[in-house]
Amino acid sequence: MAGVDYPYLTLTFALGLNGCASLGPNVRQTVCLSPDRSAFTYSVRGGRATPEAGSEEDQRIAKMEEGMTLMHACPAGYYVTERKVVSRGRDLIGGFADYYYRGKCK
Repeated sequence: MAGVDYPYLTLTFALGLNGCASLGPNVRQTVCLSPDRSAFTYSVRGGRATPEAGSEEDQRIAKMEEGMTLMHACPAGYYVTERKVVSRGRDLIGGFADYYYRGKCK
């Protein structure tokens, strides 16, 4: 059907292939689980002038938790073991970066 968005089609297809879920059609956001479902990685591309802390960080964490909930991952909670920011360059408005989180389920 033209004009219909199927957000969970990507999720279902990705889960069947490799234990990863793509969380957005317009922004690269992915949650991947380890084969035993005890650990995860989350990656997201940050836009222009995205600060590393503050409300944007809260939004990234909320989106990560949304993906983990959709995948029924870490029902007892989780903790982040590593956070990495990789700069992708700058333009006149600000910088671009990729954010990577690794964590363990409780």
